Amino acid sequence: TFFKLCKIGFDNLFGQKFVMNASNIIALTETEALQYEQLHIPKNKISIIPNGINVSEYTEQPKSGKFKLLHGIPEDQKLLLFLGRIHKIKGIELLIEAFTEVLMFRNDVTLVIVGPDDGDLKSILNLIQEKTITDKVIYIGPIFGTEKILAYIDADIYILPSVYETFPVTVLEAMACGTPTLVTDRCGIAKIVEQFGHVAKYDKEELSAMILNILANSADAKRKAQLGRIKIINEYGWDKISELYIKLYERCKNGVN
Repeated sequence: TFFKLCKIGFDNLFGQKFVMNASNIIALTETEALQYEQLHIPKNKISIIPNGINVSEYTEQPKSGKFKLLHGIPEDQKLLLFLGRIHKIKGIELLIEAFTEVLMFRNDVTLVIVGPDDGDLKSILNLIQEKTITDKVIYIGPIFGTEKILAYIDADIYILPSVYETFPVTVLEAMACGTPTLVTDRCGIAKIVEQFGHVAKYDKEELSAMILNILANSADAKRKAQLGRIKIINEYGWDKISELYIKLYERCKNGVN
């Protein structure tokens, strides 16, 4: 597109110069740090500081069941949740393909897709119709605040099947709610998730198999997710992240790499 070409042109003409003259470059993940190194940025000029969330919103959790009630989802249905932009990069098509396979093995599962249309909603809805699973998929627009937390709380699995991600905040939010979380290996936060959740290859069969496995071993998945909740609450609040930024700014001010 025109805007993409403009960005490439800007990066080639000016971006590299800005980056090389910077006192320090902040990467969100180790993967992003390696990408900077491949641009010939010295390793000692790269700091890894992740995204954060307002953990105070997640310390006291509401009772489960409210989101299902709000959207007419039967209590006995397992809820698979996607929450994010409706864009091709998020891999929602892959999720629908995998979910169609999940329905071949169990019928007590509902997929809820939440988020604003970012250009891919029409094709997503067409694919759901093509797969004849409209009765098993609910699309909700963007939600915020308490309702978003209610969605995470009621979800049996939060799934982010992205084609590419750096450090998605929705994964931190889901983990902060103690929700079993599943991402693809193309997600920059995968190394954190695999300790307390689940990581699948960007592959329909592996994604569907992992969904089925998590549902079949829900107690273990929940125990693992609760450990992840503790880590996110303790380490990924903005108070902790801001301390890292302040220390970095102090080092830059004092000319220390």
